[in-house]
Amino acid sequence: MKSAREKTSKRQRKSSSTKQFAKRLTCYTTAAGLGAFAHGETAQALVIYRDVNPDIAVTLIDLQQNLSGDYYIDMDSNGTDDFRIRYQIAGYDPAAIRFQGVGYSEELSNTDKGSNYYVRSFELGDSIGPGAVTTSTGYGIVAANYLNFGAVDTENYPQFAGIRLDIGGSTHYGWVRMQTSPVNYPGSGAPIPPLTATIFDWAYETDPDTAILAGDVGSFVPGDFDDDGDVDGNDLSKWMTDYSVNGGSDGDLDGDSDGRDFLIWQRNYTGPLLTAANSSVPEPTSLALLAAGGGALALKRRRRT
Repeated sequence: MKSAREKTSKRQRKSSSTKQFAKRLTCYTTAAGLGAFAHGETAQALVIYRDVNPDIAVTLIDLQQNLSGDYYIDMDSNGTDDFRIRYQIAGYDPAAIRFQGVGYSEELSNTDKGSNYYVRSFELGDSIGPGAVTTSTGYGIVAANYLNFGAVDTENYPQFAGIRLDIGGSTHYGWVRMQTSPVNYPGSGAPIPPLTATIFDWAYETDPDTAILAGDVGSFVPGDFDDDGDVDGNDLSKWMTDYSVNGGSDGDLDGDSDGRDFLIWQRNYTGPLLTAANSSVPEPTSLALLAAGGGALALKRRRRT
């Protein structure tokens, strides 16, 4: 059992880590040329970040449509599956969502929130690295409650699953941003089971045996939504398409494309000077938006035989 001194020391270390990460986030969203959260897949600095568009959503409906309910995910794009997320009929609904490593890759559990029987979530800025604990059963049960992937408020969401990714026999640490929520059936007064699980994005360190902070996506240009290295009218066009539709132009890692992401683009604009004669910057509330296009990541689903 941990002593009071050990618990205090751990809280202080986590507080320091969180403050440092918050400082980095401030730099990301206020200074051109520094890091920021962006759309797509990029390998810069020491982090590989991948946005999932459309998001992966797992629910009981998959089983009802004669699907296995499994999504197999090749996180490092080497042709081999690393993880799967699935809906599995269980004795009670909170155990239905499973997030499991495939092969030598393993899911991790934040034991600050309880035993490692479940996959327990990490919070923004938590360190995930050597010494992190795997789940004890291999079932990968995602504890679907407010403290573990179920939060919807800005203070406790987003939440992250920790991962230990096997790449060519080397261990790489990463995070997966996900959320669980009950289904709101038509006519019901409140959301009720069964649960759904959604994966939004993930990232991992390119250096083996190196810790990563939950939510860290490496170095990106703020407002570069099309990931071409600059912030110009093309990024604005992409944001206009994604606004209130999806997270394709998510500059602040809150899962959507909204006015705050527009402000990130506006502050870091590096293209030609905008004038009334050519392309004035619109207000988010005045935009006529188009429907977003196809997905950025192909995932395999398996039918039951």
